[in-house]
Amino acid sequence: MGNDSKVKVFITGDDEGLKTAENFFDIYNKIFEAAYAKEVLGFENAYRRAQIEEMTHMLYFVDETNVILSSFADEMGGYTLEITVDDLKKVLS
Repeated sequence: MGNDSKVKVFITGDDEGLKTAENFFDIYNKIFEAAYAKEVLGFENAYRRAQIEEMTHMLYFVDETNVILSSFADEMGGYTLEITVDDLKKVLS
């Protein structure tokens, strides 16, 4: 991570979650710098790609309900946790 404090969000997911991922990309792209990729093959590849592209966060949509949130910006080295789409909507409201 560089010294740039801009929020950069990488959004992708499994086939079952891509429609929801695309909807959230439309929202996040208006607020932050966001990138959307539907061709990513699995969580691990998406995670590596987000790190390579120096994103601060990744939203990986497992399906229409479940999301894996990864943060690379935390002082302790980042974190990954499972949340729901409803949780994500609450954060945005």
